[in-house]
Amino acid sequence: MTDLRHADQPCRDHRVEQVEALFEDQIRPRLAAHLGGATVDGIDDDGVVHVTFTGACTSCAYRKTTMLTAIYPRLREVDGVVGVATPGVPISRAEERRIGAMIDRYEKR
Repeated sequence: MTDLRHADQPCRDHRVEQVEALFEDQIRPRLAAHLGGATVDGIDDDGVVHVTFTGACTSCAYRKTTMLTAIYPRLREVDGVVGVATPGVPISRAEERRIGAMIDRYEKR
């Protein structure tokens, strides 16, 4: 897994920079509005971005909804990213595909 916690190491994975930029510009401000946040722990070899929630998000009942409707749709913009995962919030690839298909249909309107 490409580990994002060691920023001093040279980054060979272009996805890391793109994911961090999306989090900084689009995702973290929305979470901060609810007194929460998230850190990106890394991207595994399969293209799954691993996230850890912080602040009020750690105990929020809507973490799965946030993952599927606020985080995953934005991460789809990054080539090679196929999913998102966080401890304690099971999300199946089928759920991600359904959300992706809904977004694709909406964007074609």
